[in-house]
Amino acid sequence: MLWHSIQQEFFHYTSITKWVMVALSVLAIQRWKVLSTPLRIVAVWIFFSLFIELGASYARQVYRNNLAWYHAYTLGELLLLSAFYSMILDKKSFIRRYFVPLTAAFIFLVVFNSLFIQVFDTLNSYSKSLVQIVLIWYAVDFAFTFWDDHDKPFYYNELRLINSGALFYYCGSLFIFLFSSLVPLNEDGYYWMWDLNMVLLIIFLSMVFLALYRTGTK
Repeated sequence: MLWHSIQQEFFHYTSITKWVMVALSVLAIQRWKVLSTPLRIVAVWIFFSLFIELGASYARQVYRNNLAWYHAYTLGELLLLSAFYSMILDKKSFIRRYFVPLTAAFIFLVVFNSLFIQVFDTLNSYSKSLVQIVLIWYAVDFAFTFWDDHDKPFYYNELRLINSGALFYYCGSLFIFLFSSLVPLNEDGYYWMWDLNMVLLIIFLSMVFLALYRTGTK
């Protein structure tokens, strides 16, 4: 009974994700005029994420199945964060040079999976894993780009902060997903894996919050 109570408290704690997104959305609206185009795309991703979270919560209460919302989120996440990275990756990198066909192929795979393999009322684990790997690839490519001082945009430090958060979150999330898929877990174990993923997301969102705040105060 005590263990169950502790787990419930931890679960409620991680639901703070929605409130963090609300705070981020308010900050993004306040700072909108001073945000660069890449950071505005990050702001749109925040708005979109909050919309999906609220919609998924409603669908879970009313329809008992909110997985279709997460299918939509996976596609939107790929589109928006790909747009973000398309603006900040080094023009000489392999990803940037072939960005359009690569991203188009990834989008096709995500849509194909939702329509024909893991349809909207099931968990889109294949698409989710693919998007995590793609975003890790983008983040690593940016992390290992060495900029000359005169080529750095004025918001370079904010970009590195967001990229570090993305790399931290998506690597951790992919590890959690693979671990929970390969290692047999009971129901409590799956809850703890999900909660840990939420904690990683909160850390990522907090880094995004700091980046947007620093941009707006310069």
